[in-house]
Amino acid sequence: MVDDPTSRQRPSKMAAADSPSSPSSSTSSLPQRRNPPHLPTPVESAVLALYPALLLFGSVFALVSPQVRSAAYDAGAQSLRAAEAPSYFARKDNLVNVLFVKRGWAWVSAAFVAFVLTHPHHTTNNNNNTTAGGQQQQQQQHVVGSRRLRAVLRWALVTGWWVLVTQWCFGPPLIDRGFRYTGGKCEEVEQKVQGKNVGEASPADIFSAAACRTAGGR
Repeated sequence: MVDDPTSRQRPSKMAAADSPSSPSSSTSSLPQRRNPPHLPTPVESAVLALYPALLLFGSVFALVSPQVRSAAYDAGAQSLRAAEAPSYFARKDNLVNVLFVKRGWAWVSAAFVAFVLTHPHHTTNNNNNTTAGGQQQQQQQHVVGSRRLRAVLRWALVTGWWVLVTQWCFGPPLIDRGFRYTGGKCEEVEQKVQGKNVGEASPADIFSAAACRTAGGR
C-alpha cells in the first residue's frame, strides 16, 4: 500500500499550528501598563516640568549673558531698569507679565470653571445603577451637583488662602508681613518721615507694599 503524500504533510502542518506563537504576538497580547490614577501622565509630567525648566534656563542665562550681568538693577523696584533692560521680557511692563502674571488667579479660576463644566466627572454620573426613568435622571443630577459643589468649596478655600497670602490678612497680607519681618523696608517712606530712622516711622507707613507705593515708593 502506497502512502498518500498529503497525509504525511498534515502532521507537520498541525505541529506548526500547535507550536508556540512568536514573541511578537505573545507580547502584543499582554495587557498594556496603565498609569496610576494618582500620578501624572507623561504628558502632564512634561507640562509640569516646563515651568521649572524655563526658570532654570532663565537663571543660567542671567548668569552667563554679559548684557544681563552689566544691566543696572533697581533695588526699589526689584527689577532691571526699564530704559536699560537687556530685552523686552526683562521689563515689568511686558505683555506676558501684565496679562498673565498680574492676573494669574483670574486665569486659574477660568481654567477651573472650564474644567468643572467639561470634565466627565463633573458632568455625568459614572456609577452603575439600575434605576430607570425620572429617578435615574434625578439621581444623576444630584450626584453631579454634589461633585460640583465640592469642587467650588475647594476653590473657595484655595482662593481664601491666596487672599491671605497676597492681598489681605487682617491688615497687610502674609507676603508683606514676611517682607517686613525679614528686614525689608521702603526707601521712599524713609524720605517721607523727613530724616527719621525707619525704625521710628509708623508701622502703617512701612509695613506693607501698598503703603510703600502710596508714599511714592516702588
